[in-house]
Formats: sequence, C-alpha cells, structure tokens
Amino acid sequence: MSSKNEEEKDMSVVLKNKYAHLKNKLDEISKDAPKLKGKRGMIELDPSNKHHVEWFEKDHYKGE
Repeated sequence: MSSKNEEEKDMSVVLKNKYAHLKNKLDEISKDAPKLKGKRGMIELDPSNKHHVEWFEKDHYKGE
C-alpha cells in the first residue's frame, strides 16, 4: 500500500502532465491566431469585430 505522500506526488505528476498536454494543444490551435495587444499588455477589443461586439454592447459590471 502506498503512503499518502506518494499518492499526492503521483497526482501532482499526473496534473503536471495533463497541464502540459493542454498547454501544448492550446498553443497548437492558437499558433496562427493574431495576437491582439493594447496598452499595458491588455487585449485591445475592436468594436467592428463580430466576436468583440458583445463586450461593447453589454457591460455586466454596470448591471446591463
């Protein structure tokens, strides 16, 4: 029977491997995506881009 510490280490390794796998997949699917940069490294939204419009139409912080 393995100890609790060994089980925790095993889970840690599994999670690290899963994270690395997901990061690789994300990098693969986003490699050709344009990088949007704004002031202070923030993403700059474009009101004419159909994928950005929702951000301009509704402001959840204002209760809209």
